[in-house]
Formats: sequence, structure tokens, C-alpha cells
Amino acid sequence: MPITIDLGNLRNLGTSITTQVTGLVNSTINQVLAQIPSTITIPTINIPPITIPDFPLPTPDPVTPATIRGLLLDLLNEQVQLTTPFTTLTGTVISVENDYVAMVEPGGELYFVRLDKINTVTRVTGGV
Repeated sequence: MPITIDLGNLRNLGTSITTQVTGLVNSTINQVLAQIPSTITIPTINIPPITIPDFPLPTPDPVTPATIRGLLLDLLNEQVQLTTPFTTLTGTVISVENDYVAMVEPGGELYFVRLDKINTVTRVTGGV
């Protein structure tokens, strides 16, 4: 003989259990939240002043340019003495290009010297 089950009551029971469990969970969450204060006070922390010793800054090692051009670029607008196989010139470096340097002597003479012809470059200190 077949057994007949009314599923409407089973659905009502499931809905009732779901409602009760949801209510219990919400109630528990509200109780826990009620115990958490809405604000907290952080105590003041007194940090003593820090004295940093006055250490001298290290002086970087001088950089030696790898090329005559690099050296002349470092000496732009400086008094230098250039030696070539043909002559020695003293004056102010006014321009350094890819293959030559332009310099002006104290008397106003302008010279263009090919970089590949320069043997030595010396910074001139003091008067010329």
C-alpha cells in the first residue's frame, strides 16, 4: 500500500527552522557587537627627542674621465693647457664637440683642436 506524505508541511518545517536559525545567529551577532566599544582610547606615548650626531659627509672619490673628451667636458669654462705634437696652447675651454675642442686664449685668439691630436690636458690654476 503506497504511503502519501504531505510535502507542504515539510516545507513549512524547513522554513520555520531556517527562520529560527537565522534569528539565533543574528541575535548572537548583535550580542557580540554590543560588547565591542564604539570608540577606543589610545594612550599618549612620549617619545624622547633623538639626537643625531653630526657626522661629516664622506667625500666621494674623484671620478677620472675615461677619455680626453670627457676630461675636457669636466673642464668646460676652465683655464687649461693643451699639448699636441705641434704646440702647447693655454686658454679657456669654451666648447667640446665630438671630434674637437674650442678654446680661447687670454689675448682673444680662438683655437679649434682635434681631440685625436691632444697629448695632455692640464688644468691651469691661478693666473695665465
